[in-house]
Amino acid sequence: MVSEVLNGIYMISLPFPRTRVKSINEIKLYVIKGEDRNLLIDAGLNEQQYHDLLLHDFEELNLSMENTDIFLTHMHPDHSGLLEKLIQPGNKIYAVEAEAKGANALHTDEYWRARYSQYCREGYPLDYDRFIASHPACEFFPETDLEFTVVKEGDEICIGDYRFRCITTPGHSPAHACLYDDRTKTLIAGDMILTNAAPVLFFEDGLEDPLGEYLRSLDLIEGMEIDAILPGHAEALFDVYERIGELRRHYEEKCRVIIGLLEEHGPMTAWQTAQHTTRMELPRELDSLSDVSKWFFFLPACMTLRYLAEEKRIRSEQNEEGVNVYSA
Repeated sequence: MVSEVLNGIYMISLPFPRTRVKSINEIKLYVIKGEDRNLLIDAGLNEQQYHDLLLHDFEELNLSMENTDIFLTHMHPDHSGLLEKLIQPGNKIYAVEAEAKGANALHTDEYWRARYSQYCREGYPLDYDRFIASHPACEFFPETDLEFTVVKEGDEICIGDYRFRCITTPGHSPAHACLYDDRTKTLIAGDMILTNAAPVLFFEDGLEDPLGEYLRSLDLIEGMEIDAILPGHAEALFDVYERIGELRRHYEEKCRVIIGLLEEHGPMTAWQTAQHTTRMELPRELDSLSDVSKWFFFLPACMTLRYLAEEKRIRSEQNEEGVNVYSA
């Protein structure tokens, strides 16, 4: 489905497979029409049906990928997956360097083994095959290395009536990038701020405290003048400042609950903490959930505990097996 959301900016909504990330049911891409060239924001999942749907929407807009560059907000497969099938000779894929490297790493075993080691240090007990089969980002990714045009904080991309400035907002990914137009006060936000869920946070190379980085990025966005926000999922054109307040309260409540669990039950790993939060929120046992569903309790526990430890609100020590154990 395609619609014009702002003057010269069109939103393309693609269905999201409900196999792993249950809170999201569509991917939102944006295309800005220019005189000679166009700019597509993100690319969608690497699956033929999404490729066909996207090209159909391009035809509806009387556009072609032959003169369309792509800006990648971040490395995750629902944003980078179709890059290899969409890019045409002579066209550019803009991305911040860390996101470009991340997108090119997704198809390598080395990348996933490094992630597996990170989560094992947080108490993840399942074997590597089950890790690969269940991790929320381990599907529909690009299958080859891509050539990127690297952009950095403050770089500008002019297209149509817009002069977009690159703003890095790490947390959801190592160097997640938004585009901001000063004249219209429009923010193309990727997954920085969503209305229906708190963004899923992951450990990555160079991203050891994702929640801390994300909260600092919220501070950055809150200090900007934004009249229109266009996110990668869920509703567009919402009150960004109200949503930032909701997200802050959400994370502070997570912190309060987890500190309380540590005070009540003593030192725990992230996996053990997730066992308690699962009982509180569902209530069910973590081990009774599918391997995919386990992530949506384990990941928040990992990110909250690491953030609290970095802020020195709790303590963190490694046990004899090299697993991080947290205590109040």
